[in-house]
Amino acid sequence: MIFFFFSQLGPLAEALLDKLREGDSDVALTVDKVRNETRDEKRKKALAQREKMLADMGFVMKSHELGGKILSSVKPKGIEELEGFFFFFN
Repeated sequence: MIFFFFSQLGPLAEALLDKLREGDSDVALTVDKVRNETRDEKRKKALAQREKMLADMGFVMKSHELGGKILSSVKPKGIEELEGFFFFFN
């Protein structure tokens, strides 16, 4: 029973925030700001985790305006088996 309560807590909190947003434009701005900050923080954490995993495997992620590009400083083991498999990426 306790697990059910905690698993429903997030959706209930979101529903409450949505109802509060409807009543007051200042509250709506605050809720939107907090949601955006939370989303941005989660994205930064995911990117940091992704970069760490890539670094552990010998890869580096370079950013540019169209998205990230993954570069390797070493030739990973087993890559020979994949050569030619992804011919359409060349």
